[in-house]
Parts: sequence; C-alpha cells; structure tokens
Amino acid sequence: MSKDTLRFSDETISSIAKLVQIAILTGTDIVDNLRLIEFTTNDGLLFPTDEFESRLESNITNMLKFAEENASDEQTS
Repeated sequence: MSKDTLRFSDETISSIAKLVQIAILTGTDIVDNLRLIEFTTNDGLLFPTDEFESRLESNITNMLKFAEENASDEQTS
C-alpha cells in the first residue's frame, strides 16, 4: 500500500474558508459542511471538484439573494 503525501491547493483552502463562513452565518455544524466537499488530485495537491465549486457558488448566491430579499422586506415593514 503506497502512501502519497497530499497538500491543499489554494482553491481548496478558499473553499474551506467559505464553508467555515457559511457555518458561522447559518449556525450549522462545520463538520456537516466539510462533509460536502469533494476533491481531485493533481501533482500532489488536493483540488475541489468543479461540481463542488459550482454547487458552493450557487448556494452562496442563493443565500445572498435570500438575505437581500429579507432585508428589503424588513425595511418596508
């Protein structure tokens, strides 16, 4: 059994930072958020998959849209 040493790519670190921020903002467990990340490897580095990155960005966009809609609802009340 071979053991490869892998490191996080900058993209992976960025994705993890976003997941931590989402967990803080939503009050969800970071472990649940981290379980969602998917990786590929290239030259000894772990990269988030394109599909994961797309879902993450879509989720962030949806959360921002929801926050904006609710903020404007509160201002009109």
